[in-house]
Amino acid sequence: MVELILRQECRGDSGVVEALFDRVFGPARQSLSSYRLREGVAPIPELCLVVCTSDDQILGAVRFSPVRIGSPGTPCLMAGPVGVDPTRQGEGLGGALLRAALARAERLAMPPEAGE
Repeated sequence: MVELILRQECRGDSGVVEALFDRVFGPARQSLSSYRLREGVAPIPELCLVVCTSDDQILGAVRFSPVRIGSPGTPCLMAGPVGVDPTRQGEGLGGALLRAALARAERLAMPPEAGE
């Protein structure tokens, strides 16, 4: 059985993670309204996680970004995108990524304004 590793996304992972999100959501994913909320806002590196095999094949990823909702703009953290390779969906990898990122945000006492 192949060991799975959950780790922070590295700078060199970006292209692979973007390709994964394209496979999961389609190339038009960036036209979705959720992307408009995150437009021009960098994700919080400490909350960008990947799950990969021991030979570093990325199977899933999650990112969190600081956003403001409503008026005057309540700060919060927005999960997403979160995606798992279609061949590995249904195994709980997406849930594991979300739980790990949320636990990390709590440990870091990550305020919603983080990253701004």
